[in-house]
This record gives sequence, C-alpha cells and structure tokens, in this order.
Amino acid sequence: MHNYEHSTHDCVYSEHDYKHPMHDYDHTRDYDPTHDCAYPEHDYKHPMHDCAYPEHDYEIEVTESAQVDLLNIIRYMQRDLTAPITIKKFINGMEGSIAQLAFMPEGFQLVSDSYLASQGYRTTCYKNYLIFYIINENEHIVLVHRILRSSRQWEFLL
Repeated sequence: MHNYEHSTHDCVYSEHDYKHPMHDYDHTRDYDPTHDCAYPEHDYKHPMHDCAYPEHDYEIEVTESAQVDLLNIIRYMQRDLTAPITIKKFINGMEGSIAQLAFMPEGFQLVSDSYLASQGYRTTCYKNYLIFYIINENEHIVLVHRILRSSRQWEFLL
C-alpha cells in the first residue's frame, strides 16, 4: 500500500505550462497572489487545487489490489487500443476521480450490498469502472480497495 499522489494538479504558477485535464482554465491569465484560488469567480477553494481547505483534505491510500486492478485495465487498453493518447486521458481521468475523494469522500453513496455497506464501502465511478473505497474518519484517510469494471459481479471481489 502506498500514498496516492495525483500526477497532475491545477497550478497557476508560471513554471507550469499545462492545463489540468479536468478544467478549461487558461494558465496564461494573470495570477493574483492575494486570491487563494486561480478561479476568481469562485468563492471557495477548488478541491483539486493545492489551496483546498486543509481541514477537509483526506489522505488517499491505494491498496495493492487497486493498483493491480488499474494496471490490468491499462494492459487491456494497451492491447486493444491503438491510441496512446486515449490511454493517457483515461489514466488522468481515473487519477482525477480518485483525487476528488480527498476533498469530500462522504459525498458518494454506500454500495448497494448491505453487508459491504455495513463495512463502510462506498463507490464512485469513472467511465465504466467503479472505484471502491472506505473512509477512516479517525485517521482522515480514504482507502481505495478496488477498481473494477461496472459489469463485473463486484460483491464477490471485495
């Protein structure tokens, strides 16, 4: 198990010249250092920013099982898809979905299986994949357990 670090982030500093795949923000705009958010129209700090409210941030940990799941998904895509950019977009999108859990993990529903729900399993999705996780409120950690195709019988895999 290791700590998850989102590989791309929203950043308004001049040394970064890319756009985050989840936003259409133009990084060439002037940055106001007195404002905590690169989006002046927002009255809050965006959850994907480094400037998000620290008291709401959870640490993300991804289990070895979830890492293997993601690796298998990528291998499948490499074997069956010819466009590497599609794979890169998928990975960025999946990372973004996982990273959002750090801001408000309780915002997603408990799983439909009553036993697993009683264990605290929640789910969010990205494309055709379900991301299963548990929130540890005491340690302020979101533990991502599995990443599975939504068509699979996931109840037996958790």
